[in-house]
Amino acid sequence: MFVIRLLKEVNGVFKIGERFLEFVDGCDKTGEEMDELIVKRLEHHKIPEPDCRGQGYDNARNVTGEKKGTGTRFL
Repeated sequence: MFVIRLLKEVNGVFKIGERFLEFVDGCDKTGEEMDELIVKRLEHHKIPEPDCRGQGYDNARNVTGEKKGTGTRFL
C-alpha cells in the first residue's frame, strides 16, 4: 500500500493528513528494489523528492538495513 502523510497549513494552523495513493506489490523485494519502487511511484504521482522529508515502514529487514536498506538508500 502506498500512502503519503502530508502537512498542510490552513490559516496559520498546521494540519496533518494521510492520503492513500495505490496498492503496490512490495513483497520479496530488496532494499534497492524498494527504493526504485518508491522513486517511480513518487514520479508517477508527480510528488517531487525534495518535498519528501521522511518515510515510515513496517520495519521489514530489506527496508531498515543500515547500509543497503531502502531508508538509507532513499536518504
